[in-house]
Amino acid sequence: MDWLHYLLLAILQGIAEILPISSSGHLALYQAIFNINQGYEGTFSILLHGGSLLALLVYFSPSIVRLLQSVFFFIQGKRSTAILEDMRFIGYLLLASLPAGIVGVFLSDTIDAIFASLTFVGIGFLITAGLLYVVYRRSKQSSKKTYSLISALGAGFAQVLGIFPGISRSGSTISGALLTGLSLSKAKEFSFFMFIPISAGSFLLSLDRLQSVETIDWMPMLVAVAVTFGVTLITLHLVLKRLKVTHFPYFSMYLVVIGIITLILAGLPQG
Repeated sequence: MDWLHYLLLAILQGIAEILPISSSGHLALYQAIFNINQGYEGTFSILLHGGSLLALLVYFSPSIVRLLQSVFFFIQGKRSTAILEDMRFIGYLLLASLPAGIVGVFLSDTIDAIFASLTFVGIGFLITAGLLYVVYRRSKQSSKKTYSLISALGAGFAQVLGIFPGISRSGSTISGALLTGLSLSKAKEFSFFMFIPISAGSFLLSLDRLQSVETIDWMPMLVAVAVTFGVTLITLHLVLKRLKVTHFPYFSMYLVVIGIITLILAGLPQG
């Protein structure tokens, strides 16, 4: 049964990380309902996020290689338009990653405690639902396809919300970029690129926590990471091609329902 749980959690992570519905919230809810990984919810979430991170690295590998080449050429003194655009994009990406990185470092213990609280998870679902609906009502279908300091800051500060369970990281960052006038295609691309540095940083900072865990059965967890990788790749391909702002109200309604259910479960006596 443990294997089944881990596989279902992996599939859940691969889908919910990319869709604007909060993978961390769904993982916390599932683990609480079935009473698994108690005390290690945050650790398991980190492992599965590692699988999603690897999927994004593979998916965006051509762009990542191009950006690295641009850095190398820039250091050599080359200043073509394409190189300067890539360097500007890297700068915006680093700037956008700072707020969540700083908050994550200073509030890591608090975030771990929140992962174990269904009440906070349910509230997070409802916050995400409200955010998606507001963006649907207020954002305009912009044709602005150029990243800017404003769009980077909008997505960056929105990502701070996404480090808490129940609040979708992709939903908040895409919404933050959309509200600055960036086009949906560019907002999606920037949002998923942003996942790479923040997730990589979180994983590296959590290595000591992973090494200190001795009571976890690692084999099903590692298989779950591999499944997460595959499911994330598939979901990412579909979302980048098909997700539209007109879909946001449907995700919002879903999150309202699951948020209410989560809060009801949180209020039930334990055991």
